[in-house]
Amino acid sequence: MITSRNTKPSTMVKPANKTKIPKKGKEP
Repeated sequence: MITSRNTKPSTMVKPANKTKIPKKGKEP
């Protein structure tokens, strides 16, 4: 998890978190 936040994944994790939170929160 630390590597994802330090490396490029940090940019992919940020947008992915916003899309996963609203998608999972609206479906269930």
